[in-house]
Amino acid sequence: MLLYWGNEFIQFYNDAYRPSLGGAGKHPTALGQRGHDCWPEIWPTIKPLIDQVRSGGGLPGMKTNSFPSTAMATLRRPTGRLVIVPF
Repeated sequence: MLLYWGNEFIQFYNDAYRPSLGGAGKHPTALGQRGHDCWPEIWPTIKPLIDQVRSGGGLPGMKTNSFPSTAMATLRRPTGRLVIVPF
């Protein structure tokens, strides 16, 4: 699971997520790094999806009974929002 923290999208992830970082040497640098710094090659694609989820919408094309390979959820706190992006 990957967690983006705050407006800077600071990344935290567990060991199960590490294979998603690929063999390009993103780990351990990606831990604590801003999302757009870690993922410049895909950030223009995933940032609008993250924004959509943060604003209360879901992912386009998602159905209730589907089993996606990508899912996003928002954890709301009185002081801000966190976006969880499990892959």
